[in-house]
Amino acid sequence: MKNIFKKIFKKQSLPQEDRSIPLNAFGSKKDPKDFLKEPETIATFRLSNGANDFGAKTAVKIFNSHKVKVKNQWINQFTSVNSGYATANLSYFNFQVINYWESMILTQDPLINKVLNILTNSIFSKGGNLVKDGLNSDFIANVERKANQIKYLDVFGQSVKTAKGQGGALLYLDFGNIEDLTQPLDLKNVDCRKFKGFRLVEPINTAGIQVDTVNVASPSYMKPSLWYVVGLGAVHESRLLYFAFNEPPKMLKPMVMYYGTPLTNLIKQNVANANLVSQGVAELMGRFRRVVLKTNRSNWTGNNASMFRSRLEAMAECEDNFRVWAIDSEEEIIQIQTTLAGLAENEAFSYQIISANTNVPFTLLMGKSADGMNATGEGDMKNFFEGVGNDQQLIKPNLLAGYGIIAGLVGDGKFVEFDDYIFNPLEVLNEKERTEVFKNKVEIAQILTDSLGVSSVNVLDWLKQDKSLKISNLEIDTTPPVDIDDYGDDNDKMK
Repeated sequence: MKNIFKKIFKKQSLPQEDRSIPLNAFGSKKDPKDFLKEPETIATFRLSNGANDFGAKTAVKIFNSHKVKVKNQWINQFTSVNSGYATANLSYFNFQVINYWESMILTQDPLINKVLNILTNSIFSKGGNLVKDGLNSDFIANVERKANQIKYLDVFGQSVKTAKGQGGALLYLDFGNIEDLTQPLDLKNVDCRKFKGFRLVEPINTAGIQVDTVNVASPSYMKPSLWYVVGLGAVHESRLLYFAFNEPPKMLKPMVMYYGTPLTNLIKQNVANANLVSQGVAELMGRFRRVVLKTNRSNWTGNNASMFRSRLEAMAECEDNFRVWAIDSEEEIIQIQTTLAGLAENEAFSYQIISANTNVPFTLLMGKSADGMNATGEGDMKNFFEGVGNDQQLIKPNLLAGYGIIAGLVGDGKFVEFDDYIFNPLEVLNEKERTEVFKNKVEIAQILTDSLGVSSVNVLDWLKQDKSLKISNLEIDTTPPVDIDDYGDDNDKMK
């Protein structure tokens, strides 16, 4: 019997502690590589569970090889703050992988959607002009007309908005049925007349499958040369226009699927706080005043409670505009009122934080006039325009590539390398400001002609270069002025 019990209750040897993995930042022995991984997307899920779409067979092999490389080669300790848990004092100081499902849902929040619309629409709001030396202006006009016909700027703008809200986006250059999308696309040698259109691909439908994660000196470091796109399979980077904003340091690029950090993730806590403050103010508006009836305790305890309640209801029904109630001589009515002073400032502050984090002026975000020390809002608008200008320069190479394809579509099929796309000024002067500018320019023009002897024709050409003056149609009358002395005196003519 003892032997039986010994076998049943035999002491099991505990597993030895694995000392090969050092303590990490959290005092845990969990392998750091378990914390650092690429985001889960529909594309990675399909590749991990067997995708059967076009090109997936090749993509799966490359993806599996890529995962091994990332696991063995890319190791980075934790950075960033205010992520993980909701409260800062419990937060792991850990850069979290991006949840693209969450980002897509957050873009539907009215306030976040407004921010994205302002940032995106401002880029294209004033339009611009294509520039190409030696190219006929009528041909450029046809290119722009074709771009409007296929709604190029609409698709391009949606790509920018997606990249802002979700961190990145790809715009697939569809040239029809091509046998192998893994091969580079040389726009200079392709027949652009076969072009079918621009196709927006959201990051949730992509996965970087061939990436250099080792050689920091490589121009393709942390930049996928092959992407897996759901429905297309493995696609070479040259067949895709790449968009990314708020890009983190390159070492963290795998955690955002080689894009940027979504603006939704950066401001979601600020938006949540603003919504809570706004909700709290709304609730307080209905309860900022309390009326207390000071009476004997026996009136509202025991069996008297229901009777006392009926009395209060009767008092409420009998209340008039002067708030007159009939109460016992031993009772007292006390009114407690919460001051609302400062609520507007506190609520506005929660939105000002969003404005500061997104570079969207508070006046645009809330649709109100500037007040206080910054009564004109000029400083905020200047910073905003500078930020929009930076975005314009960032997307310009992609914009020109798209226009180059459209030019080939309109013309002989050859891709056109445009020199530039000049965005029109974002700041538009009002009538008073234009008048002041015009007056100052005319004074300078007068100095040029009177004091320096510059030809009036040259001065007028200089003035015409400023489109804001709107004098491009003016012409100079070069007929010499008539000297009245040449006609003599009327009395002399009579004689």
